Amino acid sequence: MMNLRTIAAVGLADFRDRSRSYVFLVTVVITLYLGYLFVPPVGEKFYYTLTAGYYRGYYNAAWVGTAAAMAGVSLLMLVGFYAIKNAIKRDERHRVGELLAAAPLSKFEYVTGKFLSNVYYLGTVTCLLLIMSFVMLLLRGEDPDIHILPLIEPFLFIALPAVIFFAAFAVFFEVFPVLRGGLGNVIYFFLIVGTLPLFVETHTGLDVMGVEIAEQEIKADIVKSVPEYEGGFSLGHMGRPMPEGSFYWSGINWTPSRITGRLFWVGLGLLFLILATPAFTRFDPARGSPIGPAGAGRLTSISGGIRTALTIAARPMSVLLETFRFGRMIAAELRIALLGLPAIWYLVAAGLWIATLLSPLQIARQHIMPFAWIWPILIWSQIGVRESRHRVDQLIFSMPDPGLWQPLAVWVAGFAVALLTGSGLLIRSAAAGHWSLFSALLAGAIFIPSLAFACGVISKSSRLFEVTYLILWYIGPMNQVHELDYMGTYEQSIQIGIPVVYLALGPALLITALLVRSRQTRA
Repeated sequence: MMNLRTIAAVGLADFRDRSRSYVFLVTVVITLYLGYLFVPPVGEKFYYTLTAGYYRGYYNAAWVGTAAAMAGVSLLMLVGFYAIKNAIKRDERHRVGELLAAAPLSKFEYVTGKFLSNVYYLGTVTCLLLIMSFVMLLLRGEDPDIHILPLIEPFLFIALPAVIFFAAFAVFFEVFPVLRGGLGNVIYFFLIVGTLPLFVETHTGLDVMGVEIAEQEIKADIVKSVPEYEGGFSLGHMGRPMPEGSFYWSGINWTPSRITGRLFWVGLGLLFLILATPAFTRFDPARGSPIGPAGAGRLTSISGGIRTALTIAARPMSVLLETFRFGRMIAAELRIALLGLPAIWYLVAAGLWIATLLSPLQIARQHIMPFAWIWPILIWSQIGVRESRHRVDQLIFSMPDPGLWQPLAVWVAGFAVALLTGSGLLIRSAAAGHWSLFSALLAGAIFIPSLAFACGVISKSSRLFEVTYLILWYIGPMNQVHELDYMGTYEQSIQIGIPVVYLALGPALLITALLVRSRQTRA
């Protein structure tokens, strides 16, 4: 029989433990800064918040609350989800899983307790954003009358259902071996990026951020007071100037049908929680394999054949590298990075390489190369964290002279992976004499493993790099934000000198990572 007191105790104890972490502090700081950023001073040069075309609403409770609530949900989708997707993993890492498995605690009680901890975590962050929004309304509000209810309503009807959904979805991801680690982080990112526009564009009124509901209400009000309005709606701007004018908006009319639509996300989250309960294995390692013995044997056979072929093809390079000590270290790191992957990884990487070599240059550059350099993300994310993940960091750091050769070998292996997967376009750009593109790709090949190394040694987790790199990749090369185009995908990025920035940033991150690692070995 379900024990509500036990569930509450599990959730509260887990939240108290996680709230003392560095990740929680960073999440709180980002949240407070977001609340500040979305209410810029009137007359500010740049405007990073909710707009309708070239117009904004008066800074009243309804406008500030709606903008902050939708921005908060976007924070929950990315930073929040990845921050809480470790509730069960923490018990494994702290080696208390076996104790919990032996305790008189049912699967449902444990999984629901972790869900409740996630709700506490995201709910606390959301409440802090609400408080920050109220502070900004007092500081910069243009409405002399402060109405609390229009400020709270967006958080209650937009943010709270999202909190419940993402809290349950994170638990769902954690109970399945395929979704628990770095692959799950990548799958989640593409799932959210793919489905969010779909919900908005199909006009279902069910998008998790509540964008369509706010857009309908804002457009209905602005056409009455601003005849010059020509359409457009946006949440978040990248350095655009302040809107040309403003209008009064009274807020969203929360009808029963709209509230019911928001409850859809609550119900969906609870459904994922119910599905997660039987999938939880109570930390039994024998039940952690996502495929059967026969399937595992076939995949092992295929991967073994591919690894043998790679070993034979790379033998001349291995002989060259292993003639000196540092080369042997690099060769060992490359074997660790490349020779333990599933067969599908090699096949997709080979397909992308052939496509970058044979397809038209512009297509290869703008559409294929970004995928060639997102495919090895789980290889790069291990740079700097493999020692702690396999619990040999204390053994390595306690050596008489660990030095810098070993971490440098890890970085060189990551750099080599970038060169290998990007070599198709590198060869083409060099053959065509397109040296600016060649230099941009080289800068990207240096920057990526350096970013991975810095994120790894600082956080001691692969997740920071996975999240950072996915966001950087999506906003920069995939959405033409030239300042974040670290691989020279667009000619405009090269013309304004962006590759030079990343060519300098890569070594800077590498030096930072080496300094941090050096301090860790002396600790």
